[in-house]
Amino acid sequence: MVSFSDVLYGSEAFIHALVNSLTDEGIFVAQVGETHYMHDDSNLDKRGKVLKKFANLLESNGAISMKSYNEAHCDFRAPWHYMVIFMGSESKMNWYSDPSLVDVTVAKREIETNSGKHVFDYVDGATTTSYQYPSRIEEIMYCGQIPTPAACKNRRGYDPDTYNVPRSALELSDYGLVAKQDFSEGSYFGIEDAVHSMLIMPHANKMIHNMLQSYPSSKWTGLKNYMKANGFSSDFFGQTSNRVDPNMVTLIQNEESHAGPDNSTGQEPRPIGQAFFSPFADRNYLTIETSVEKLAKNVMAGDKVSHSNFVACHSCV
Repeated sequence: MVSFSDVLYGSEAFIHALVNSLTDEGIFVAQVGETHYMHDDSNLDKRGKVLKKFANLLESNGAISMKSYNEAHCDFRAPWHYMVIFMGSESKMNWYSDPSLVDVTVAKREIETNSGKHVFDYVDGATTTSYQYPSRIEEIMYCGQIPTPAACKNRRGYDPDTYNVPRSALELSDYGLVAKQDFSEGSYFGIEDAVHSMLIMPHANKMIHNMLQSYPSSKWTGLKNYMKANGFSSDFFGQTSNRVDPNMVTLIQNEESHAGPDNSTGQEPRPIGQAFFSPFADRNYLTIETSVEKLAKNVMAGDKVSHSNFVACHSCV
């Protein structure tokens, strides 16, 4: 960032004027200089301190979210780093559009040229999808701050020394799932199921809702019921998305409550820490949200595996 940016991005008057110039769904893109390198020190990074103040001012003036991305097609000597700021949930939702939707939108909007060639050399759905995830280096720089952001303190991966109770170690009886062997307190429970969440993004979620409105007695109702029984909603991607959780724990608690995770007898949706700006959350959303549990107490062979008695939800990754 050039020297005047220190004053510009730290000026409340400038940020106030900037936000007021945008619509309710406006987007502002800021070029902030060359990308970071792996050896950069987060706490010596002057640009990072300026951007932190910039983000705080934007949030206090009504912006809802800030994302970062890199672009290497600008004919600079290195990839360039950009920040994109969202004023509304719909514009944030569109940022996370499926590549095919982006391609259709670009095809509708691009201007016809005399040569018949496309206007855009580098922009298509695949490219914009890559913008949805900040680089690993940006995550390292973010988590290297002092004090460490809260989200970075957990969820650093599975512990290979912790035993995992597989589905094959359980059997279905007339009164529920029963352990076929002894399991120790602190064991993971069904990791092989937990990592296969189905994520239904906001645009797809809207389509399902519209189909249900048009055809309420169709097969879409079955999908809705499945999503309700095993799903968790979130506005992380701007508007409502659903993550359908196939983990054994979710299935057990649904069997016991005969209802989905959003009702009072079921499992509460897990908070993801909706930070205004968090490269860590942007890169690790599914890991943060994945339903991974550990056994809260020892389970003996022949015991019924009960959600309320045996399984506790922890930040175990």
